[in-house]
Amino acid sequence: MDNNSFTLSCGSGCAATYTAEDISQNKTSVRVKFKVDNYLNDEQAETTYETYIFNYTNTGDVDKIINEETQKNILNDYILSAQESFKEFAASLVKDKKIEIPLTKGQNNPVNKK
Repeated sequence: MDNNSFTLSCGSGCAATYTAEDISQNKTSVRVKFKVDNYLNDEQAETTYETYIFNYTNTGDVDKIINEETQKNILNDYILSAQESFKEFAASLVKDKKIEIPLTKGQNNPVNKK
């Protein structure tokens, strides 16, 4: 996984690469529009777009990841490997300071937006 994309396996010969096209923030949630390239037997089969809302706690941990189209929470409704890939992407947004998470009173070193 690099900063803007990750790949999920969806079974034998099937994969989907998620590439962040647009990232916007509102308080402790982040909206990410992904370009999703679907592959079958190493051949690109189709490209779609999916939007997810990443909800963070005030400590920068991802709390929920909602598929905007289906309203499903990835952390409840997707297979474990997909959950982990989305969690890693969410953590990279905070780590790489692409988003700002407001900290509660008394906490030091706020995360700054680049």
